[in-house]
Amino acid sequence: AMDQAMKIGLRGRGQAIVFSSRGLLREDKQGTDALLRRSAHLRGAGSVLAKATKPGQDLRFDRPAIGPATIGSAARAGISTIVIEAHETLLIDREEIMELANAAKIRLVALNSSD
Repeated sequence: AMDQAMKIGLRGRGQAIVFSSRGLLREDKQGTDALLRRSAHLRGAGSVLAKATKPGQDLRFDRPAIGPATIGSAARAGISTIVIEAHETLLIDREEIMELANAAKIRLVALNSSD
């Protein structure tokens, strides 16, 4: 998942992808919530949201982030796993994210970019 997100980042297409056995969608300029709304047709066991920095991205001004709203959108989209880049992704209200993810049975996975 992280490799896919990094490759997409290299093409300047956003910081996130959603994929499952039914296909793959890339984030566009409308952002992650819009991506999750568009991904409903990919719903199924194993649907994944992956977020990563773009190679060469200036992290002082733009950093991938997830928050409570992301978890809610992911739950509505049928996402079963969210993969983030460890040490690079901002977690907005980490405690609430964990509670919401647990309630929605969404697994959160943090990977080092070299994994």
